[in-house]
Amino acid sequence: MTKLRLTTPLLFTLLFLLLLGGLWRMDASSDRILNGIMKLGWLVALMWPPSAGGVLPELLVSLMESLAMAFLGTLLAALVALPLALLGAGNIVGNIFLRFSVRRLYDGLRGIDTLIWALIFVSAVGMGPFAGILALAVPDIGVLSKLFSEALESADKRQVEAVRAAGANRVLAVRIGLIPQVAPIMLSQILYTLESPNSYQ
Repeated sequence: MTKLRLTTPLLFTLLFLLLLGGLWRMDASSDRILNGIMKLGWLVALMWPPSAGGVLPELLVSLMESLAMAFLGTLLAALVALPLALLGAGNIVGNIFLRFSVRRLYDGLRGIDTLIWALIFVSAVGMGPFAGILALAVPDIGVLSKLFSEALESADKRQVEAVRAAGANRVLAVRIGLIPQVAPIMLSQILYTLESPNSYQ
């Protein structure tokens, strides 16, 4: 305990010195920061009050279209991610090769930026909201699949064992004993993905 008490302040001091060294190396002086804040305030002042002129209805329609694309893209991603997460969860799928392959699929889907997916789908299905929905959904499938599978693996095994002991098969045990445990976590992850900036690019 005494060693831990001595190590923690030393570690924080080292991290603080590392931060100061990084700021010094990047020339993040107080004058540059103050000038940047003043320029940012000037930019905000130019933006207020907003003057949309006659294009306000068009802006509102575009805003609603962006929200609809984000919602549908996230919903599509969640629907596809759930079965992929079941295939990638170690407490559901025992085949290590299948599980490894599915998890590498997660990496591939989320490893490519949304903008790249947008270019791919625009060339495949043309310009429009549909291409945007697909471009938002595909990387989110990789993210949600990984998060869902980790939530499934961290669930309490005793509930699944109790359902199996009552005579349920493996599929029913997953549906009754496992999914309800992680459903609130999955829902929070879906909402976070919907709120993320990538959903509105």
